Amino acid sequence: PALESFYAQHKDDPDFAMVGIVRDDTTGDVKAYVKKHDVGWTIALDPESVAALDFGTRGQPETYAISPSGAVAAAYYGPMTTRGLEQFLAAARASG
Repeated sequence: PALESFYAQHKDDPDFAMVGIVRDDTTGDVKAYVKKHDVGWTIALDPESVAALDFGTRGQPETYAISPSGAVAAAYYGPMTTRGLEQFLAAARASG
């Protein structure tokens, strides 16, 4: 719910993008979930765990805020709140 609310608030911001990365499900399962739950943000598949290895992930869920320059501005391991997501967005914007 926090992701849905946060995305709805920022989806039209010109400097905002949200991407979900899935590594442990099949393409069919992911497509079905996205359709059933009307996910509006981009979902990328990571079947070879390339992104997971690049980010040094430790489990799910994990959230990262990436600055416009591509630097990781914030990272959190566990479920996020809308307030936490807003703080991440502010950190990414401040990192330029």
